[in-house]
Amino acid sequence: MAKKRNPQGTMVMFLETDLGKAQPFDENSLTPLQKQCFDWLSSKEQKQVREGYGTIIVDLESEGSICDFNMETYHTPEGAWDGLARALLPEIQRFYSVEENRRAAEEYEAKKKDRR
Repeated sequence: MAKKRNPQGTMVMFLETDLGKAQPFDENSLTPLQKQCFDWLSSKEQKQVREGYGTIIVDLESEGSICDFNMETYHTPEGAWDGLARALLPEIQRFYSVEENRRAAEEYEAKKKDRR
């Protein structure tokens, strides 16, 4: 029997995960929806879920999450936040180097402060 293919219009996202902190994966504890989604996955994708990767299946039409795996025990790897900060810092600096952007940010902060 042919394996059912992942339905069109979905995306599987595997998050960079600290696998040293991952909890054992228990297929018997899956909800019916998780079981259905797990069965859609390729054997390689199922292996990643079993290894503990944080996994989210998204409906591309609604942009909503269909289900996820390992998110309750997900741990961001050391250095991931540092890498994100290093990637964003040049863009933030470039944004604030423009006087008009600085003024707009100051006005936004002032309005936000007034609402409190």
